[in-house]
Amino acid sequence: MKIVTSMVMLAFIGIWLMSPAYGVEYGTDFLEPGNPGGVSGSLKTFDDEWPLGAGETFAIDIWAADIPETIISSGFEMLYNPAQVSLVSVQAYDGEDIDGPWDGTATVKMPDAYGPGSYVLALVQLGICPAPDTGGDVIIARVTFQCLAAGSSEITFQGIDGFDTTVGCTSAVVYDSQMGSHTIIINQEGQGTSTTTSPSTTTSSISSSTTSSPSTTTTTIKRCLSESIYGGNGEETRLLRHFRDTVLSRTAEGRELINLYYLWSPVVVSAMEGNEEFKTWVKQMIDDMLPMIQQTVE
Repeated sequence: MKIVTSMVMLAFIGIWLMSPAYGVEYGTDFLEPGNPGGVSGSLKTFDDEWPLGAGETFAIDIWAADIPETIISSGFEMLYNPAQVSLVSVQAYDGEDIDGPWDGTATVKMPDAYGPGSYVLALVQLGICPAPDTGGDVIIARVTFQCLAAGSSEITFQGIDGFDTTVGCTSAVVYDSQMGSHTIIINQEGQGTSTTTSPSTTTSSISSSTTSSPSTTTTTIKRCLSESIYGGNGEETRLLRHFRDTVLSRTAEGRELINLYYLWSPVVVSAMEGNEEFKTWVKQMIDDMLPMIQQTVE
């Protein structure tokens, strides 16, 4: 495994996140106890764990993450398995449902847009365009689900089909293809799940471990490699993202390294999570390369 990791580490340090070029993606912030969520109160932890029992509800804040400018519109289409989870509510951060940056008079909600297990939310702000917060993110909505049945359940967020969903306010850039899709896989039976990605798809996995209570599981959100080591908003993670966006993505060779990362990252993340010694080794290798990366982007 160390040999494989050494071969692809150059790719890892250049495109250190599971998202398309520029880092734009859908971000899901689970509102675990102590995380109030929202525009200013959110901890944006993204990787905490908390007990989840049969019949219990859980809420998620959805963000447009790593947005490089103000945006005039956003939203998503959401797909889920209604036999496993029940949609309790979708609340937009539009001043009508919850205080936020969007114009509530222009919000469009379409339950069961493509049939059961689907939902479309579109947001617009024609006044002062919503600006990213200090973390580079713009909040969209809060969705709440109730667990119905044991087994694996997917919840996917992506741009609205046939609609320019997330659009830059001044540049008019449509970020939909860069944001790709974001799929959360919840397994309530204690079986681990794998993480797969492509340049246009961000997939977060959740694995579960059962406790002595048959109706309770512990859910852990697996993050990408840099976030597993440095955290999603860590200085190192942002440096590596910046290097990817401003250096590697501009050349054919760099883009090949990006593809190599998407191919091997799930394997390395899985091995690292099960082996602290290996994780320490990977972190040390990256730490040694960070000064060179810093000099390159400067």
